[in-house]
Amino acid sequence: KAAGQLALLTLVMAVVPAMASAIGGYLTAYVDWRASYVLLAVFGGATLIACGLLMPETLTERGVARRSMGTAYVRLLRSPRFLGYAVGGASSTTAFYGFMSASPFIFETQLHQPTQRIGLYYLLLMGGVAAGSFGANRVAGRVPVQTALRIANGIGILGAALFALVD
Repeated sequence: KAAGQLALLTLVMAVVPAMASAIGGYLTAYVDWRASYVLLAVFGGATLIACGLLMPETLTERGVARRSMGTAYVRLLRSPRFLGYAVGGASSTTAFYGFMSASPFIFETQLHQPTQRIGLYYLLLMGGVAAGSFGANRVAGRVPVQTALRIANGIGILGAALFALVD
């Protein structure tokens, strides 16, 4: 169940940056690049207000022991299984955000694409991420986690190898 919900979270985390890129591209092309920051401030303020009004307090007991939390962190950092998952997840996330940071420059300066079109490219890319997340959600619980991770890593390595061959 957790794997399925994590896949849905990944879906949302992929769709939102794609939508933001598309909206930001059109704002930059037709209004001004500063308009993106105004829109971010509006959404940030609305999110803050919504969280304050709609999210209940989860801390039921004051004075939670910090020592027990520190002990739990030390135990996690000594776990090879946790470190494997954490490093694997961090590596894929870092690669994704590296791509998201560098690609506008590449699209605009190297491939000479208009600013508003770049956001549409991200929508297409995130459509693939969404399809993968949706598929992972459907497979979760039916396939052992280790098998699913091996398949996902294999697909990632294959994609990187194909990219290297094309490049």
